[in-house]
Amino acid sequence: MSNPLARQSGDQPSSTPKSKHQFWASAACPVLDHDTGELDGVSSSAPPLSASCVGIVAAAGGIAVANLYYNQPMLPDIAESFGVSANVIGLLPMLTQIGYAIGLLLFVPLGDTTDRRRLAVAQARANRARL
Repeated sequence: MSNPLARQSGDQPSSTPKSKHQFWASAACPVLDHDTGELDGVSSSAPPLSASCVGIVAAAGGIAVANLYYNQPMLPDIAESFGVSANVIGLLPMLTQIGYAIGLLLFVPLGDTTDRRRLAVAQARANRARL
């Protein structure tokens, strides 16, 4: 499968048109070619991050972590719906946060040791199989 953002041979960037999503993502965060280590044709050890890129990553991280706490105001209603006591329903946020911590412990290091694209595809396939 070809990557529309990948560089063609030579120094010229790819002439394939970018989708709207790709345009905003590349405008906010620099695109680094991991094979050559080049950022927009300039060799660099660490690409500079713009303020908008840092803001997007911070917002995504904040939303992901806030997702752990969204169920807490609804715990009494959830307990009533399932007919369980407050002690039992209190396990729900605890187990959610333990699962998140285990995920951080196990999956974040995988991004450093394996190809990130293959890892993302494997996780997407696993999620699709569960649905």
